[in-house]
Amino acid sequence: MAKDDLQERWQLSLLAGGFSEHLTESQEPPKGYKEYHEAIGLHLEQAGNGFVFGGLGMYFMDSFDEESCLSAATVKWKHTWQNEVFLSAGLGAGYVDTSYYSGMIAAPIFSLGYQRISLDMSYVPKTNSSDEVVMGLVSWKLFEW
Repeated sequence: MAKDDLQERWQLSLLAGGFSEHLTESQEPPKGYKEYHEAIGLHLEQAGNGFVFGGLGMYFMDSFDEESCLSAATVKWKHTWQNEVFLSAGLGAGYVDTSYYSGMIAAPIFSLGYQRISLDMSYVPKTNSSDEVVMGLVSWKLFEW
């Protein structure tokens, strides 16, 4: 087994920006809406291919421009081609605190990236207090050790 397969390395990424496409209307206009968010956070995870584990923390403005935060553990399967293009898919689970929902959350997560930058996407199903949402943000790998 190659050393890279043992997942002994770690990487730290900056999470920033963000958008959300609300597919339902429980909080806002009928037929959903799109919005852009101010967000900043960090994601620490194992580097390399295969199953990678990590954790993230993020501060953002929610749909009502209220300060919100999210912390979660992540597990993903990641594959990189030619040390440049990568794709990952997995699950994030943790705690979110917004003006309209505070509590546990679990959601699938997907990333498509090139070298140090990626678009990270997630899907959250409709709940009693929130819309069905597809959301995304930009991740930039700061360093790896």
